[in-house]
Amino acid sequence: HNLVSNTISTEEHKHFWSKMSKSKGSEKSELNNAHYKAAAQDDLLASVDASLCQMPYRHGFAPERWKKMTAVELEKLPGNCLVTKLRTIVLMSSMFNANNKKIGRDSMGQAESLDLLPPDQGGSRKDHRSNEQGLNKALALDLLRQRRQAGALCCNNAKSCFDRIVHTIAILCMMRLGMLLAPLVSM
Repeated sequence: HNLVSNTISTEEHKHFWSKMSKSKGSEKSELNNAHYKAAAQDDLLASVDASLCQMPYRHGFAPERWKKMTAVELEKLPGNCLVTKLRTIVLMSSMFNANNKKIGRDSMGQAESLDLLPPDQGGSRKDHRSNEQGLNKALALDLLRQRRQAGALCCNNAKSCFDRIVHTIAILCMMRLGMLLAPLVSM
């Protein structure tokens, strides 16, 4: 199968930032999403930013400034600040986060084009809505109950589990799909 391109065009860069929330958090010593979103509206600034994003993506390295991240504790339930009830998120450079999202989009797009995803796999897919997937699972379980049949259905919500992914295995899976090594190394 075809290899996924390791380029980031100015148009792709502009399109990504036009959809990105300007208020999403990022590592505080770097430019934030609002800066990139604003710059993406200017052709010259967008081309410079796209070039800066592309260098690590094309050549397989992570700039030192991308390696600085900030862990933040958030309350799962408002007002409950017990350590056991907090959720840790990691804020990273906006540009690094944008490149990582591109790797994910490209990998999923490649898996879609190769028809490697089962129809009932709903997460992170175009034209698949979570409520439809939930309804399908509920109907399947209800049908089993009504027919008094034994059955099993895998119901896995891996949302917020990206920090638990074993990167070596993920990289091997993405390479199997045709991702080039350089973007994966930059991740």
